[in-house]
Amino acid sequence: MVDDGEQKSYGIWGFVVVFAVLGAIGLGAVLLIGNTTTETVQLPQASTTTEPTTTVLAPDATTAPATVPGGAPAPDGVREVISSDGATSYAFTTPEELSQVPVRTIVAPALAVPTADGSALQVTVTCTAAVGEALAQLSITEDATTVTVLPVVLAPADAAPCVPTSVLREITVPLAAPVGGRQVLMVPAGTEVPTPVAR
Repeated sequence: MVDDGEQKSYGIWGFVVVFAVLGAIGLGAVLLIGNTTTETVQLPQASTTTEPTTTVLAPDATTAPATVPGGAPAPDGVREVISSDGATSYAFTTPEELSQVPVRTIVAPALAVPTADGSALQVTVTCTAAVGEALAQLSITEDATTVTVLPVVLAPADAAPCVPTSVLREITVPLAAPVGGRQVLMVPAGTEVPTPVAR
């Protein structure tokens, strides 16, 4: 018997079971019946392609122009300048036609003359092997006693020979330090370069 002043207690488990059953009934109704006030939308099927795509940069999305050591703009036609440990390499833009044919990578004949103040070299590159060749790279390596000049051209392998004295390119490049008493050396012309220069 329970006195009038005592309260009766109930277990929580009965409420948990009732709540779980009602939740399961509600979830089942939503899954089976769905929401009747909203239309069902069919998403388009994803498509794939095996055709190559080309990314075209917007006209205003150009890369920064190349600069020589010291920050001045690089000469016309230079697409990249890399400078490290006393060597500066100038990579030139080459004609598209050279990427379509077999080429030889050869050291070009050249003449390098210091400017009046000795702070730069005026380099004249002449024809190496074939009509249609192009200057691809010019490297200047400096140390305490010498300044070494290495001009490299891409020459079409099957093209007609060129006139040896015809000027291919004239370019003035700055030096890390004035020439002073250092000797300017040219890498021997006609030397085949084993690894292709990036085109």
